[in-house]
Amino acid sequence: MEQPSQMVVQQIRLFSADIVPFYLIRTAPGAEYLKRAFAFRDSFVNENGEVAFTFGALTHEDEGVLAINLLTIGERKIVLNVAGSSGDASRFYASLVEAVSQLSADCPLASVKPLILTQETTTSARLDLRWADFLAPQAVSALEGRVLAKVGIENEATIKTVGLKVVVAFSPNAELLRHGISLADKTIIIEPRINTPLEDHIFFVTTPLDSATHLQLIEDLERTLAPSAG
Repeated sequence: MEQPSQMVVQQIRLFSADIVPFYLIRTAPGAEYLKRAFAFRDSFVNENGEVAFTFGALTHEDEGVLAINLLTIGERKIVLNVAGSSGDASRFYASLVEAVSQLSADCPLASVKPLILTQETTTSARLDLRWADFLAPQAVSALEGRVLAKVGIENEATIKTVGLKVVVAFSPNAELLRHGISLADKTIIIEPRINTPLEDHIFFVTTPLDSATHLQLIEDLERTLAPSAG
């Protein structure tokens, strides 16, 4: 695997009640303070009643500029999406907690861990794999032979993209159930990047993992599925 590009990490933190100072953040002064603190281009209340901030940045003299794609804050939930690694996302969260603490002197956010932290990582990566390596040989033969022959009766048909999608369901533990928290399904997606020739072997990969584990999973899949592994 070549060095992945366009890494994006999303972190979701869910808290017990009265931890996030949501009612202060959703005021005009509160939202404006966070907007200025991280140079967000826009802020608004989304369809879920959460305060959303888009296209901001975290600037650090040693780490450079971290692009913040999205931040949403609700009564019990904080979602952040950054163009970087899980470490970068956690660094932004730490700065966010510090900024929120400036709004509310008695804010417990800095001293309370979330009930749950989930992460999702997305990257583009050039792999030593073909789309056919994700399917059984019989399926590949059927697709390239009988299926294409039938759909291409009047016009020549070729395979444009083939992807792998796995949906993972989770059962919340007793602590989450006690707080009335359910867990949404998460998806693993591996597919050729859109508008990129299949022969370029560039894949778009999304997993419900931190960035380090995400990269390790890609390496493991490549090692296992590559033709040379057989």
